[in-house]
Amino acid sequence: RVAQAGSALSLNRQVYEALTAIDLEGSTPATRHYVERTLLSYCLAGVNKDQATRDRLQALHEKATRLSLEFSRNIQEGGKTIKATAAELDGLPADYLARHQPDSEGRITLSTDQPDMQPVMTFASNAALRERMFFAYNTRAYPVNQQILLDLLATRQEIASVLGFRSWADLATADQMMGSAANVRTFLAKLNEASVDGARREHEL
Repeated sequence: RVAQAGSALSLNRQVYEALTAIDLEGSTPATRHYVERTLLSYCLAGVNKDQATRDRLQALHEKATRLSLEFSRNIQEGGKTIKATAAELDGLPADYLARHQPDSEGRITLSTDQPDMQPVMTFASNAALRERMFFAYNTRAYPVNQQILLDLLATRQEIASVLGFRSWADLATADQMMGSAANVRTFLAKLNEASVDGARREHEL
């Protein structure tokens, strides 16, 4: 309901017109910047489109919100577990080990919940254990979330197209320092180049 209310506000033409009517003469640079950024966010939402287009955008935003909530709920409820041996828990703190006792077969059950997952990814010396936990954590709610994600991506693309953008990424970065999806891709390529050797060395550990 909060997200839907926010979407409705961002498409409210009367609020937008009231903001554009603000006299910024003599205002501080901070005030001017804030008002200009607020007006930009309204334009990026589509407030300057005709009523039919605004209604369509409102419906699309509500659909995206429902899909996002369903996606997140499935992840929260789709936790997984992995099995480990005592030897594989080398490096983990004593209190963690005390909370995770082996079963009758000597196997220890670890969940993908944060209190179990994060210490493994941070402290475990065993790379194979970290890898198993990584894949279990990042495949929660799969495959149930696959179609939901595809529907969400399609909805976001439709929103971007209605607003005149090539992609959702271009829309999402239009009011950010990056400015465009192309700039983000360039930045990520440079980041990858600078960090890949270190990542390989860490993986070998």
